[in-house]
Amino acid sequence: MLADGAVALLKKRNVSVVNASALARWIGMSRQALNERLWDPDGARRRVIALTVGAFADRWIAWVRPGLLDDLPLPSLPRTEDEVHGVRVWMALSELARGDLVAGIPDAAARIHATRRQEREVLRHRLWDWLGTPPDDDDVLELCALTDGLRSALAAPIPDLTPEDADRVLRSRVEALRSGARTTDTTDPSPPPA
Repeated sequence: MLADGAVALLKKRNVSVVNASALARWIGMSRQALNERLWDPDGARRRVIALTVGAFADRWIAWVRPGLLDDLPLPSLPRTEDEVHGVRVWMALSELARGDLVAGIPDAAARIHATRRQEREVLRHRLWDWLGTPPDDDDVLELCALTDGLRSALAAPIPDLTPEDADRVLRSRVEALRSGARTTDTTDPSPPPA
């Protein structure tokens, strides 16, 4: 219920409206009733953010699970307006969690960190199944970073990347893993200039 409310509020407005009062109105109860229901009236905002992040994190993991598209384990990229909005919600919740972390309240940030690690491990296992061998840690990190960047570009207010272009870039990088190609080669075979 809290995640649904946060998603609805973020779709209509922006991050600044996600608070206990707005969520209570969306749910159809008073803020006091919501505070009592959360068992933490003095820390309602913190509790609301942590609970919302937790509920949305479960949805996020269900959505990002790499699927098989043309026999490739591709991480999910947003293809519909609802999926683009979901990426925006995840980014907004991440920012709210970062703000809480700066204020010394680590709950939501810890859940986001754990969810990102879980996403990385799901991708690692899916790549392992597909490659028949454990993927290189750097390849997994690179693929996660590329996916984050593509999702962010697709969720921009005015995207300069099409879903087809993003899919092509991601598909190319995943296919390169099978051939053993690295996209970031840090070795320079030429001698340094004299």
